[in-house]
Amino acid sequence: MTPKRRMQATADLSRMSFVRDEQALKNADGELIGRNGGGESFYGPYELLARTSLSSLKHALIAASDYHGMISNSEHRQKSKPVFGAGMEEPSEGGPKWIVDKVRTKLEWTTDDAAEFDVDIFIPEPGSIVLTDGNELLVEVGIPVEGRDPFEPYPELENVLSSWARRRSVELVSLEGQVSNTYLWSSYFRVPTRGRTVSEIQEFALDAREIGTAFVDGTTTAELLVAVLESGQIAALVGLQESSFFECKRQVRLADERGKLDFAKDVAAFANSGARGLLVIGLETKPKRDGDFVIAVHPVPDAARFARLARRTIDRLVFPPIDDLQVRTAPVGTTGDHLVYCIVPEQAPELKPFMVAGAFVEGRIDGALISIPRRRDDETIHLNPASIHAFLAAGYALFRRPGE
Repeated sequence: MTPKRRMQATADLSRMSFVRDEQALKNADGELIGRNGGGESFYGPYELLARTSLSSLKHALIAASDYHGMISNSEHRQKSKPVFGAGMEEPSEGGPKWIVDKVRTKLEWTTDDAAEFDVDIFIPEPGSIVLTDGNELLVEVGIPVEGRDPFEPYPELENVLSSWARRRSVELVSLEGQVSNTYLWSSYFRVPTRGRTVSEIQEFALDAREIGTAFVDGTTTAELLVAVLESGQIAALVGLQESSFFECKRQVRLADERGKLDFAKDVAAFANSGARGLLVIGLETKPKRDGDFVIAVHPVPDAARFARLARRTIDRLVFPPIDDLQVRTAPVGTTGDHLVYCIVPEQAPELKPFMVAGAFVEGRIDGALISIPRRRDDETIHLNPASIHAFLAAGYALFRRPGE
């Protein structure tokens, strides 16, 4: 979130409290968030919760849990001495093994119309907020996972979610299969609460579910590919197909001018497209009938130095400067080797077209020439003279004074 949006969000914070007489949570407008019968979870419409500050919500949930004597699942089991099913492990004397065993209470919400909200019949959102027996506030996000033993770890998905969350100053605490619903796994995140609202948690949870679901289903998105790169699970990229937003290079020769020019054109082409783009250096592709597919990984020597040189090359040859361009290194497992990748965010229309200064003519770079590259499927192509003229004519018409 940008500083401006953060200041606005802070100004819009709404406090939540626990009302003993009503045995419910109450927002700043006096609207109540109740429980489902005698259950230990709270449920409510999202529009009544969106502006609620996480700090006040935490205090309200603690007050409610203390008042109702809510205890965690592990304490329930210790009191009732349940029979454990096949594959289920009884918590050790050191304490509960899973986060789900530590939950005292939970807050869930729905985007259904508040006027039609029924606490007994509603469709919850993927995210929820839980209070543990240590009075810690965590965000729980459900991720559909089919055909996997919920009692076995899922390190691949865990690494992707952890790396993705870390970039957002969030920590993945645990990833657990659900016993009651073996097709759904719960991921628990530790999110900073200061100045944060439920609306931010809703946005985070939807993104986390999208990343997790895409990884499980094998659906390729730019966001998922970045998360995989950050996690170091580079082998997972082998077999993927290049696309309009995903380009791979076995190597890029930045030691010669032609290599720099070709590299700048590939980056500028993403900037001229209508979506986020990802260029990865160190992945070899092979053409097949349906397109180009990743077949091998080739780490970039001295990747950190290469990334700095790549950034300087883009800044020198591409005009105007690309907003929020990122050039990073990605670990190749635990080998100590790295790849280099460029993230090109979607650019504002008024910045386009992005031009590359220079063209390779008769064995040398002619700096007086320019090109305007763009993406077409998985290729970089260049605008023809008619298209360039249309850009210039449109700009002239925009700034032309009446009567000229």
